[in-house]
Amino acid sequence: MNSNNSIQVKIDVNVLLQELEDEAVLLNLTDEHYFGLDDVGLRFWQLLDKHGNSEDVIRDMKIEYNAPEDTLHKDLGKFIIELESAGLLSIIEP
Repeated sequence: MNSNNSIQVKIDVNVLLQELEDEAVLLNLTDEHYFGLDDVGLRFWQLLDKHGNSEDVIRDMKIEYNAPEDTLHKDLGKFIIELESAGLLSIIEP
């Protein structure tokens, strides 16, 4: 994922989020699989849910975490692929 290509995503309606003390868990109600999130993963998830695209998530995370943009692109891209593989979201083709 590079800075010129925003990825559009759609979160599956059958996914529930449960926030715990220092982490969160996503539950896919369709196949009853759990997916654990640390604090950064939770924030990625919240922003993907809010914006639906990687460009806006990167913008917000860059401000909130003062992290390098290239690191955010790499980490978010990997995160989105993991979530898609787990059936928690879909990548929307342009």
